[in-house]
Amino acid sequence: ADYVLCMDSHVFIAPGAIKRLLDYFEANPETKDFLQGPMLNDNMRNLSSHFQEKWSQGMYGTWGKDERANDIDGEPFDIPMQGLGSFACAKDAWLGFNPRFAGFGGEEGYIHEKFRQAGGRALCLPFYRWLHRFNRPMGTRYTVSWEDRIRNYMIGHHENGLPFDGIEEHFNSHLNEQATSRMMAKTQAEIDSPLYHFDAIYYLKHPDQASQLSLDTELDAIHIVRRTKITPLDAELDTLQLQYSRAYRDIIDEAQRHDYNSILLLHGNDLYDDEFVAACAKHAKKLMKNNWQFATFTSEHGSSDGVMQASAIHHSAYEDILKEAPSETEDLSAWCEANSGLLDYCQAKLDKKMPITF
Repeated sequence: ADYVLCMDSHVFIAPGAIKRLLDYFEANPETKDFLQGPMLNDNMRNLSSHFQEKWSQGMYGTWGKDERANDIDGEPFDIPMQGLGSFACAKDAWLGFNPRFAGFGGEEGYIHEKFRQAGGRALCLPFYRWLHRFNRPMGTRYTVSWEDRIRNYMIGHHENGLPFDGIEEHFNSHLNEQATSRMMAKTQAEIDSPLYHFDAIYYLKHPDQASQLSLDTELDAIHIVRRTKITPLDAELDTLQLQYSRAYRDIIDEAQRHDYNSILLLHGNDLYDDEFVAACAKHAKKLMKNNWQFATFTSEHGSSDGVMQASAIHHSAYEDILKEAPSETEDLSAWCEANSGLLDYCQAKLDKKMPITF
């Protein structure tokens, strides 16, 4: 579809609102705006047209009302932000949430400002009314943590070029200075990491490698534990080459579906240290300044029999790789035998200046 409506599962849309939203899109086919409407209270009379730009109880945004929202046939008007129980926009205008977000919180205000900075508007359509069921009879089914929330706010503010002062001031008083300082310092180290550039980081884990606890400790030491998706290799596949190729293809398929600009895959017989990350970063920065598709970084500075390796893949290579490597495992196995595996294929076909060994 050309236009997309998102809504929480516990949101109810006022009768006729979706038809009027479709009419709005038909009348404004080129719109690049982020569209929302007033949230009705449970009494079905009072409403909140937007979020006010205020901090309260660990959240940025407090319910506010613009009297223009009372007229259901009134003209759309600009709002600073709004709760995201329901929103819509043209699909080709969608700017996306930061792929580094995790957990609950931090999206309100962030996405509105992102649209404004891209030349769009955040609008309230008075006719598009919705009701949000806030009660949770069976309890909250997802994890809510202050660390997730602070981290998301910092990531969103960083992307939009906004200062962290308000985050720090509010959570110093809402929690305490010690806890806030610890959580903000941890996220700042993550943002400052040279590997922050990659939209996603994957660690291909062999069953014989380090325990999850040990791995998390190592990844945390280089500030990417919250960024890294642990991807176990399928030990039931016949060869290690096929195991890695299967994992590689699945990851690249996911990266294409999520529209990641670039990804980093970590693999090898050893864990990573600051020296390896620094070397990866040094060469990754060179890549970012040039046209590139694929690069490998290899180090033999691990343990006596360990080799550490990373592969960087640019989004321009996803389609070519997925077309070349079959999706079915049986076909992929035969293809790997003919091409020495997916990693070797990428190095031979896409790697223009690499591999870099250090």
